[in-house]
Amino acid sequence: MTLEQKSISDCTRQFDSQSPYLPEFREFLRRSCFVENTATRYLGHARHFLIWLHQSKHDIVSIDDVILRQFRDHDCTCWPYHKAWLSGNHPHIKRVMTGVYRLVDYLEQEGHTYQPSPLYEVQDVLDRLTTHLLTRGYRESTIQCINNIARHFLYWLHRSRIPVSQLDAKTVERFFGHDCVCGPCLTGISDHKSSRISVRRFIKFLVLEGLVDHPSLIPPQKTKPHMPEFEQWLRRHRGIQDVTIVKHVRHVNSLLPLLGDPTYYDAIHIRTVLLQQFQSCSVRRAGALADSFRHYLRYLSAEGVCSPSLLNAVPSVKRWTKTELPRYLSPEDIEKVIDTCDLSKPVGLRNRAMFLLMMRLGLRPGDIKALKFADLDWSKAQIRVCGKARHTVALPLPQDAGNAVLDYLEKARPKSADEHVFLTAREPCRPIGNSNTISGEVTTALQRAGIEQTSRMGAGVFRHSAATNLLRGGASLNELQTLLRHRHFGTTTIYAKVDVPMLQEVAQPWLGAGQ
Repeated sequence: MTLEQKSISDCTRQFDSQSPYLPEFREFLRRSCFVENTATRYLGHARHFLIWLHQSKHDIVSIDDVILRQFRDHDCTCWPYHKAWLSGNHPHIKRVMTGVYRLVDYLEQEGHTYQPSPLYEVQDVLDRLTTHLLTRGYRESTIQCINNIARHFLYWLHRSRIPVSQLDAKTVERFFGHDCVCGPCLTGISDHKSSRISVRRFIKFLVLEGLVDHPSLIPPQKTKPHMPEFEQWLRRHRGIQDVTIVKHVRHVNSLLPLLGDPTYYDAIHIRTVLLQQFQSCSVRRAGALADSFRHYLRYLSAEGVCSPSLLNAVPSVKRWTKTELPRYLSPEDIEKVIDTCDLSKPVGLRNRAMFLLMMRLGLRPGDIKALKFADLDWSKAQIRVCGKARHTVALPLPQDAGNAVLDYLEKARPKSADEHVFLTAREPCRPIGNSNTISGEVTTALQRAGIEQTSRMGAGVFRHSAATNLLRGGASLNELQTLLRHRHFGTTTIYAKVDVPMLQEVAQPWLGAGQ
């Protein structure tokens, strides 16, 4: 043994004799069934940490993530460990921290270090979380991801000495930005959308279980404007669907603070307020505001609140109609889009069924979203669709679209008692929330198919494509009106100009073109 080795051995024996924790920690490792080599290594790491604590004048009781981070990053002068630490051997430092975590676990179990709650409660909370997610239909892989984030979150709270009951929004933000010294075998955390969603779900569970009494931790849901009497009148007397009613109510609510009490409405005031609003919005938005407020004035006049003549005070928004060709896809492009659906995955089978229904029958996204099992008549090969103004029609179900729906139901649709045909692909499986979800799937499929898109190209392009291709194939406008379920023939006439080659045959030369 060299002189230096003898000096090191004497120093460690002297420290061990003065420290009451190392002999107990050695026994703790033995009870934890660590092999001799691992236990010896952890004991050396624990000794290094205790020497640093003594030199830094930190108290054992106050060990938390801040102290652990200071030890990990310290410029080591803890003889005899300084040579290995200063070598810049980062894997070595990581191994040292693993031994330190074991020491801290021992100190917590023996009550030498303050902890707001013991670690065994972490596992109890996670077990209850798993049961909670299983009862709500989450897939096992999703539950595992949420559990991993929740476990890391609980360990960070524990190492930071923050009681779960004192959780607040600032603490959650600290978690996503923390420099991790939480412990071994924990998944990394990143400020990513999926991580935040998992933490938000976990916090909702904590609030539900009564472990956290901070409703502010859950982001408030955007409340929709609510006008019950007006909504009921639109639904009963105008036959308007709920999604359109929400738009009308939102537009009216944006105007009411500027208009004041309806009993004092007059033509000049209404016209002035609306024209001021029109100046700061697009033509489309202005037309929507005017249309919604006309509905509101009709409702007020029906209730006897104001005169029906005030309808004439709403300014008309001049818009050139039918100035553009409908956006459509050729039959070849349609097949390209269908081929982008991955039939090996449930979402691919679902999207293929939705796309074919929209392409073959010209269904709107809202029709797809609202489709229920009762609307499918397999014996007659028909599908019942309730469109705008609650106008219900029965349409023939094409063979390929029917086969696609059947494949989805038999192979991909999650087991659910819900009567809607199409459900979300992610757990918990539920009916598709809004038409934008379907439009998003269409946009993604168009991108995968390499089809050039315009800024307003969404699910409606399938409806336009069905109409355009039928008309070019020889169908009449009357037949088109029946398929598209247009109540007014003038709405269908927009497709009269899509057959450009035929229009070129009947087009007259421009006057003065030869001059």
